[in-house]
Amino acid sequence: MLFKAHQQVQVPYRLMDAALTGFPLLPITHDEMRFMLLALVDLILGLLIICVLPFAWILKDGIGPDSVATTGLEAVWKCLMSFYVGPAILLFGFLDQLLRIGVPADKPRSKRASMILWFVATTLLSLFSLLMILILYRL
Repeated sequence: MLFKAHQQVQVPYRLMDAALTGFPLLPITHDEMRFMLLALVDLILGLLIICVLPFAWILKDGIGPDSVATTGLEAVWKCLMSFYVGPAILLFGFLDQLLRIGVPADKPRSKRASMILWFVATTLLSLFSLLMILILYRL
C-alpha cells in the first residue's frame, strides 16, 4: 500500500495562538512574541546606557572654546537631555518592566486582576506620556 489513509499532519505551531497574536501568517505565540519584544527592548536599553549615555555626558557642555563647564544637578539634567537620552531610557525602562509582568502558565490570572493591571498600565503610560511632553516642550 503506497498511501496511508487519514495520516495525521503535525502543524509546526498552533493556529489559534498565531491568529490571536494578530499575525496569522507568522508562526509566533504570545509568549514567543513577548520574549522577542523583551529582548529587543533590553538590547535598545543596553545600547542607550552603554553607548549613548557616555557620549551625552561628554558632549553635554559642548566642544571647543565655547564650552561651559557645568556641575551638580544641572550637569545631570544637561546630560539626560543631550540626544534626549534620559526620556528614551525612561521609556524603554518602562516598556521593559511592562513586558516583564507576565502570567505564569500554570496559574491563570483572574478577570478582575487583568482589568486592574490594564487600568494601572494605561494610567502609568498616560502619566509617562504627559511627563515626556512636559520635558520635551519644557512647559
